[in-house]
Amino acid sequence: MSTTVETTVTRRATGQFIWVAIPSLVFLLHAALFATWIVDDAGISFAYARNLALGYGLVSQPGLPPVEGYSNPLWVFLLALLYRLHLFTVIATPKIVSCVLVIGAFLLLSRVMTRAAGASKAAGVVALTLLALNTSFVVWTTSGLENPLYVFLLSALTCGSLELVTHPRPPRSQAIAVGLLATAIALTRSEGVLYFAAFPMLLLVSRAYRAYRGAAPVAPALLSYTAAFALSLGAFLLFRWHYFGELLPNTYYAKGTAFSAAAQYGPMFALSFIWRLLELVAGIGGLIGVLAAAWLLFAAGYLMSARRFGMARAGLVTMTILTGTAYLLLPPDWMKEYRFATPFLVFFYLTIVLITADFLGDPGLTRRRGVTAAIAVATLALGGSVLVFAGRSLAFMREPEVDFAGVKGWISDRFDRYADELAVAQGSLLVPDLGATLWYSRLRVYDLGKLCDKTIARTMVKHPPAFYHYVFEVAKPTFIHTHGNWSYYAMLDEDPRFRRDYVPISEVREGEGKTHPVFSGDYVRKEIARGQEATLERLGREGYF
Repeated sequence: MSTTVETTVTRRATGQFIWVAIPSLVFLLHAALFATWIVDDAGISFAYARNLALGYGLVSQPGLPPVEGYSNPLWVFLLALLYRLHLFTVIATPKIVSCVLVIGAFLLLSRVMTRAAGASKAAGVVALTLLALNTSFVVWTTSGLENPLYVFLLSALTCGSLELVTHPRPPRSQAIAVGLLATAIALTRSEGVLYFAAFPMLLLVSRAYRAYRGAAPVAPALLSYTAAFALSLGAFLLFRWHYFGELLPNTYYAKGTAFSAAAQYGPMFALSFIWRLLELVAGIGGLIGVLAAAWLLFAAGYLMSARRFGMARAGLVTMTILTGTAYLLLPPDWMKEYRFATPFLVFFYLTIVLITADFLGDPGLTRRRGVTAAIAVATLALGGSVLVFAGRSLAFMREPEVDFAGVKGWISDRFDRYADELAVAQGSLLVPDLGATLWYSRLRVYDLGKLCDKTIARTMVKHPPAFYHYVFEVAKPTFIHTHGNWSYYAMLDEDPRFRRDYVPISEVREGEGKTHPVFSGDYVRKEIARGQEATLERLGREGYF
């Protein structure tokens, strides 16, 4: 009997994998375009993971006090485990782990489409293939950041929640497991705490669609879920308070939140919120993205009016709204291809394909016409996606966002060489590009990007005098590097101690500040430069600015 059960389970698992083979292959081929690229920000997580694995603790560099300069603790812990097991290399490990997690997410999402939603397996293949063709999704799930783990956990939460809310008597053990998944999501990204609302919202939706035959089972499941989430997340917050002395990560103080922007801009923030929503939809696929969103609203409205909008459809719409809200509550991101919108892309594609499939299954259409229309729509969507995203992916491949390897050569290797040529034995560097610098440089690094430095995070924008005092009287970095927007954020020339204490190795004028011109460049302390003018002149002629 057990052999028969095992054979059945194996056949189902094999069949499920076959149906995600096409989107998985498309994803892997698409990801190959970015096979050697890792975004520099990922190096911050790498450095923390390495230091934790080597016994130095959760610090950006050995010997420094703990500062939570990352917003993805679960990803850091996973990488630390791999480093401890001697399975970590800078490029290969995050790429392989990302591909495994994305394929795992595809399996879970296929289950959501076919079992929870009752859609055809072909609809699941189309939805996941469209996702695998999307430049933004592939770029950021293979960037070295936590996006693939985020997608996998959200897929598991959705799958588990939908199965739980449609169960006639939800098992408490499953509710606890879903609660722990919600905690894992909150530990993968800071805004992930919002997804605690997913299971309660789906419970409310299930009640509206009468997935339950009675009200009694709801309370125990919700209580178990809430208790599991509260206890596990509470334990982590106690750890954070004990270890870092803060209830929030330092990245919160460095980046701010959409709520702080709302307080600053008032009614204008609402307009910004709407504009970012429109920009996101358009950014998914240009005009096709806008048309797809308009179609989604129309088709969903029609199906609801025809009473053909089932529980699973409403559940996916709920997740689309929740992931979209989580994206919009974050501060705007300057990087290309919407790195914070990855979860929204997942549920947007699943929802629109599922609702379109339902619409084409209208009883007024004959089966042959419905199948013909479905094939035509799928072909048009897939073909259109190839046309839209092929150019974007190739453009990103040619000019990737803040390349880890590029920062190694441009910042880490260069300033280490400066230190060698200027005979600096124990030097330090104030710099905004931190990932590869933390991973490779032998200099003590001060983070002008604010993430890994409590003082700079709290003073650079809000209290410039305190920021200048810290830089010029406390930190006194041997070298300083600024460029682009960071030169405007720091405004070092606004304080006379900058020119008093530092000379440029090379610099360019960026523009005008409040009272002084704004410059970008490489700088070194005057006492180091004294007597080495010829060396400085030679280094400056290399033309980095």
